[in-house]
Amino acid sequence: MKLLKNGLTIADTPGFGAAQLEGAEGSHEKALKDYLEKNVAQAFWIVLAEQGIGKREKDFYDKVFGSFCSDVIVTGCDDYTPKDKERFRKRFLGFFDSMPMFHFVSGKLGITARTADGDEELLQLSGIPQLEQRIATLNGRLTSAEECIKNTAKDLRNWLEHYHNSSQERHLPTFWRSDSWDRWNINVTTELEKELTAILNF
Repeated sequence: MKLLKNGLTIADTPGFGAAQLEGAEGSHEKALKDYLEKNVAQAFWIVLAEQGIGKREKDFYDKVFGSFCSDVIVTGCDDYTPKDKERFRKRFLGFFDSMPMFHFVSGKLGITARTADGDEELLQLSGIPQLEQRIATLNGRLTSAEECIKNTAKDLRNWLEHYHNSSQERHLPTFWRSDSWDRWNINVTTELEKELTAILNF
């Protein structure tokens, strides 16, 4: 899959609502929550068109991954008309503080279009190309996030350059180790880390 060549990792997340017995109740959801909070930059929330979004699912969205999920994939909508899709959007408009992007995707239509006769119009109708494009542009989000980190580092450097004690000697805040910069330089591995080191190593 071309989208995976840029370092994208697709992870299914079982666990929500899983039946568990003998004292293990909730452990799957806890593991899922820990994974989403610590390892995921962007989440795509998949919902069934016929079920919509229930209160329990919405509560989990709010508590666990809502802050980094701005895409909802709606499946099981093979026969949805544009009016049906708009009706679905409006139905859940009040669920979100900031409205996510809805992707109405039909795997059935996509497979038919790509394996049977290569019908481009049917493929577009499946919603798959639009979703692929959305996933592909997430790299732009990562670049934007890195730019924010670098700008924060620049702000920090500017602040440190004017951070003096009573003797007017520049020094690091007491909550930093005195060898922080040396340890950072030794462990530099990524391009972002190298750029941050160049900004902060003064």
